[in-house]
Amino acid sequence: MDKRYLLSQIMKTVFQCLLYVSLFLAFFLLLSITNPQIINMSRTAATTMATFAILLLILTIVYGGYQIGVKKARSVLASIVIAIVMTDIATYLQLQIMNVNPANNDRLILFGEDFALFLLAMAIQIGLVYLFVSLGYHFYFKINPPQKCCVVASSQEQAQHIAEKVATFRQKYKLNEVIHYTCSDVEETILVHDVVFLAGIPDTEEAQLKSFCYKHGKTIYLLAELEDVIISTSQQSVIDDTLFLYMHRVEPTLMQRFIKRSMDIFLSLIGLVLASPLMLFAAIAIKLTSRGTVFFQQQRATIGGKVFRIIKFRTMYMNACDIPGQSACLNDERITRVGRFLRKYRIDELPQLFNVLIGDMSIVGPRPEMLENVDRYTQEVPEFEYRKQMKAGLTGMAQIDGKYNTTPKDKVILDLLYIENFSLMMDIKLILRTATIFFRRDSTEGFHSGKRARCPLMRTAAHNESTDTQKASPDHQTKPDGIVEVPAAELKSQITFCDTIVLSRENAAKETVLDAPALLLRRGAQEPEPAEDGAAAPTKTPDEVSTDPVMSQSRSDAPEADSIVYTRDQCVNGNETSDSLAECMAKQPGLLSGANAAL
Repeated sequence: MDKRYLLSQIMKTVFQCLLYVSLFLAFFLLLSITNPQIINMSRTAATTMATFAILLLILTIVYGGYQIGVKKARSVLASIVIAIVMTDIATYLQLQIMNVNPANNDRLILFGEDFALFLLAMAIQIGLVYLFVSLGYHFYFKINPPQKCCVVASSQEQAQHIAEKVATFRQKYKLNEVIHYTCSDVEETILVHDVVFLAGIPDTEEAQLKSFCYKHGKTIYLLAELEDVIISTSQQSVIDDTLFLYMHRVEPTLMQRFIKRSMDIFLSLIGLVLASPLMLFAAIAIKLTSRGTVFFQQQRATIGGKVFRIIKFRTMYMNACDIPGQSACLNDERITRVGRFLRKYRIDELPQLFNVLIGDMSIVGPRPEMLENVDRYTQEVPEFEYRKQMKAGLTGMAQIDGKYNTTPKDKVILDLLYIENFSLMMDIKLILRTATIFFRRDSTEGFHSGKRARCPLMRTAAHNESTDTQKASPDHQTKPDGIVEVPAAELKSQITFCDTIVLSRENAAKETVLDAPALLLRRGAQEPEPAEDGAAAPTKTPDEVSTDPVMSQSRSDAPEADSIVYTRDQCVNGNETSDSLAECMAKQPGLLSGANAAL
């Protein structure tokens, strides 16, 4: 057994035991000040302690508990805090009910002297959770440095998608290399890494790589596709002496439908009653701060493609959503100040309880999408149509584990995972897990938000092959670290996330890219700028070149000889700089075809 793994397990077990014992003692010792019977040999003590232990165990299973190193620290902290707060509330209510007897109280007292001790106990428990989670992560990453990761994929876009996810957990993962699955040294690359991410690989090659990784004890993360979701829900069936995976579509039974609908009615009524003060406050705030109606209604799709009108609190200025299918993005100017607050804490979605009550929606189900988005997403991902098998929901797996700007494909996979694993117990679990959304900063993140993570360029040839090719080439020039030469056929995929491209002057001229906002550079020398219609071009002195407003690279950093350099800052559209070179290149299609480039 690996020494680091053993030390991690010992540390986690010790801290977990200390944490839960501390939580138990904090609650019972403080409340025993006014209720000594809960720590004495009595029926009240046995019942109260059993309630606390059983509830905490169940909620730990639901929310995940002390999963140090598996989830991010914020998620672990939120999971344990929610579990212990709910356990405390239930145990406190039970204790106060049991105290209604001739020996204690003649009526139910919830906010007496016990309540102050109850709040103090919860505050101490939250502090203990924060302490043990912080200590756990500190020691876990002392024992386990970031794991060396590689991505084996079929395109740079897939690798970038994985890099975005890996970048959110930098303490655990370090992405070192991206390699195409056809490279001859792919197995050698896997051997020098701890974790392997596989994406977009054909079935035969994927099976070979998974077998190789399993043989050599490498951790595998497989980017899920639709067929993977279907297989994950299969059942094992032995026919004679041969194992089969049994897969079949199962519709909810009549009894399940009845119970689910009864739960929807009951929970929506309870929710509307409890949330009515908050909804009244939101309505007044909207009316006082902006002109227009309090509620916003829009057509959405639900089970079987049925169209209904969803009800939400208006969070944008009136007529701001006139453009069909335009979703909210980061720092969207259409959103009001009150609307930002309502969106952040999901208060704008409370009126959807009316949709649940009248039967348009369910409490749990796929997210109801705008009709325009449904048509567009279905064209991009045909499997998006499968989400219509269940009634749209206020919460669900995609809403909890995903984000507002989750890609259509990922939404489909999360929703299908729920549909294929549907059960009433899963609905209850997802309802309880909904509380974790409020502890996630990125849950309401708009489209086009956040910075792109840095992703290594995909290597499409073995190290020794590229070295041999360079040595064999008489025109080869040694390039600085971080510059990779790629063939023209791969330029478009490789250029997507680069900061700089260097096109040979000869090939660039063939593609009429001389009209682009770039400078022809030579180290420490002046270069003529191209002129229209083949006329002689004016020249710039070295000083003029170095102070040119389009220039973002000093002459000392410029590449040698005849080449045209395009950098991120040189891709200018009016007064705004493009987000990436890919956007700049899209405006100049000639730049992306028929030229050899160094990236």
